Amino acid sequence: NKCLSALYAALKAIPGDHEVIFVDNNSSDNSVAFVKEHFPKVKILKLRSNTGFSIANNKGVKRASKDLVMLLNNDMMLSENIFKTLLTHFDDSRVFAAQPKVVLENGRICEGHSWSEFKDEMLYFFNERQFNDMPAVNRPMCTLYPMGGCAVMDRRGYLRLGGLDAMFSPFSWEDDDIGYRAVK
Repeated sequence: NKCLSALYAALKAIPGDHEVIFVDNNSSDNSVAFVKEHFPKVKILKLRSNTGFSIANNKGVKRASKDLVMLLNNDMMLSENIFKTLLTHFDDSRVFAAQPKVVLENGRICEGHSWSEFKDEMLYFFNERQFNDMPAVNRPMCTLYPMGGCAVMDRRGYLRLGGLDAMFSPFSWEDDDIGYRAVK
C-alpha cells in the first residue's frame, strides 16, 4: 500500500501517460486482491509459480508498453519528486539506466551507486555506502549497478540485452550483470 501510494504520488508530479504493472510472484497472501481493490488502474501479472526475481521482472518488462520502465521492489518508498531529476538522465541517448540513492528510514545509505575506474592497469570498484566521504558520492555518475529494486531502465535496451539473466535466480548479481552488459 505505501509503495504504490508513493509511486502514484511521484507519477502525478510528472506529465505523461504512465502504466503500473504489478508482478505477483505466486504470493500466498492477499496482495493481488488488495491491489485490485485499492489500485484498480494497476495491471496485474500473476505468475503460477515463484520464478525468482529475474524472470518475474523480465515478464513484467515484456508486458510494459512504455519506453522507460522502473523496476521497483514493494519495500521501496519513492519521494514525490524522484522522477523530475531521475528522468533527465535519459536526455542523453547513451543512458541505459538511472537509479536514485536508496536511503534507510534512519537516513543511512542502504545501497549506493557503484562505479569503477581504471587506474594503474587495475579496475577498482567503489560503492558509496563504503566510500560515502568521497566527492563523487554527491554527484551523478556512471554506474555498473542499476539496482533492480529501484532503477529506471530503457525498455528496448533491456529487452535487447535479454533482460535480467535467470542464471542468478532466485536473486543476487543480476542487476550488476545487466549493468555490465549494457556498458559493454
